[in-house]
This record gives sequence, C-alpha cells and structure tokens, in this order.
Amino acid sequence: MGSKFEQEEESGISHFIEHMLLTSNLKYHKTSTRQIVEDLGGFINAFTTKEFTCIHGKVISEYSEILVEILIDIIKYPAFKQEDIEREKNVILNEIQSFNNNGMHVCQQKLLKNLFKGHPLSNEILGNRDSIRKFNREQLIEYYLETLNREIVICITGDFDEERIIDIINKKDIFNKKDIYIQFEILTSGSRSTPDAAQHLIRVL
Repeated sequence: MGSKFEQEEESGISHFIEHMLLTSNLKYHKTSTRQIVEDLGGFINAFTTKEFTCIHGKVISEYSEILVEILIDIIKYPAFKQEDIEREKNVILNEIQSFNNNGMHVCQQKLLKNLFKGHPLSNEILGNRDSIRKFNREQLIEYYLETLNREIVICITGDFDEERIIDIINKKDIFNKKDIYIQFEILTSGSRSTPDAAQHLIRVL
C-alpha cells in the first residue's frame, strides 16, 4: 500500500488509510492503541512511502508480545469511523498546506514529477486537496481490503522470545482475512477484493 499503486482519483488514499489505522479500532473501545503502548513506556507510529505503508513501534523487551498483538490488531480491526474520517481530512489538508509552504519539499516533488512523468512513482504521497475531500468510508474500506491481498511483512528486532512471538502471530491468524471482511460487510458482487484471493508472506527477522 503506497502511492505508486493509486489511480488518479485515489491520489493520497494510502496515506489517508495510514492515518485511519491509528485512530479508532474495533477491538479497543475504551482507549486507543497508541495510548496502550504509550502507557507501557513505548510508542507506535506509521508512515507511507511511494511503495509501502509501515506501522512500527518500540517497547522494552518484556512488553514485546503485547506490542506484536496490538500491531496485528491495528491491521485487522480498523474502525474507519465517520467522525475520524472527517477529522483526518482536515489534518491531511493541513499537512498538504505545510508541504506546499516548504520550498525544499515542493522542489523535490517537482523534480520527481519530471523524472517519472507518466509513471506511478510520480504520484504524490499526500494526494491533493480534491481527492482528499472526496474520500468516503466505503471507498477507504474497499481500497484497504484490496491492499490486504498483497504481501505483509512483519519485522522484529531486539531481545524477544522468537518461538512465543511466532506463536502469537499464528494465533492472531493474520493470514486469515475473512473476519476482517465480515467486520465491514460492504463488498458487493463484482468487487475488486475477495477474501480468498490473498497470498501473504510474513517474515519474522
């Protein structure tokens, strides 16, 4: 999930979804995933590039298993609440404005536009004002479900019990996306996404 995979009308949708993943979650109702990790003395964050979206976090070793569970839940159970969507639209529009006020960033983007003219790598990660304003819940969810049909890589470094972490990943069953599709129940016949279409690779390093 990165900007190079987006069609013109989807400009910025990967970055928008990145924001949504760290807002409300269907599994955590009383507090945010970010707050849970911060209460452990750690942090979680995310970023989007032209080629991928990364959700990452850091905690002391004794909480590594909790962090892995939360990161997987972030992927599996985003809520995509309407109020969150409207709020993040304003956040991202402000990001775009800040970007446009930074001469270095503008120069870099113009260079990329010319270098990769007509190629998906010329797509802007943040998108544009028109596309951001037009995004709706169904569009965001459908695009997200489609991206789950691509490769997922889990990378872990530091002091952790490899067998226990692999056991958690297997129990969380991130390979099985059917429960994610059931949560949303918006896909109709002929949609681009199907739960059985996924082939995923998880690497624990």
